Amino acid sequence: WLYAHDLRLTPPNWLWLKGVDRTLFYALHRANTTKGFIEGAGVVAVARTESEAMRFSLPCPEPCVEEAVEGLRRDLLSLGLIWDEPQPDRERKRRILTNWSLTDDVL
Repeated sequence: WLYAHDLRLTPPNWLWLKGVDRTLFYALHRANTTKGFIEGAGVVAVARTESEAMRFSLPCPEPCVEEAVEGLRRDLLSLGLIWDEPQPDRERKRRILTNWSLTDDVL
């Protein structure tokens, strides 16, 4: 709905995109409907963040997807759709993300 009204684009307007970048096509298409699609949620979240940044005259932040990816990974693990493989750097990233402060840790 957001994209159909704000950008005035309907799925036929970007049908050509399906052959070029199928994931982006479905993300934009699902952001325009009431049915859920995780990539569509990401598109909407980034658009809202950029809109708020512009409203307050702030620079647009870089999209941060690490927590979303980790949440999806855990969900897929719980369903048995993927297997957990050791990744030593993940624990360090988790500590940095959960124990950060504006004065101590700078990524």
